[in-house]
Amino acid sequence: MEIFVTDVEEEAKAEECIEVLSFHFPEHRINFDLEDKDKILRMEGPPPDVKIITGVLAILKVRSRLFPEEK
Repeated sequence: MEIFVTDVEEEAKAEECIEVLSFHFPEHRINFDLEDKDKILRMEGPPPDVKIITGVLAILKVRSRLFPEEK
């Protein structure tokens, strides 16, 4: 499982991100925890390419980083 910290605030934006990420990563279970202070995105499945995920999110105007932050 990969966990990302995001700046997603609204449920509609989370749903948009899930829809687009699910297209690129159909073998993953994807969900957001907008109640968490870090607006967590979880991707369960085979190890995904983190650069692709953060790139897709950047196209959607979402800032994200792997949690815990890579050193």
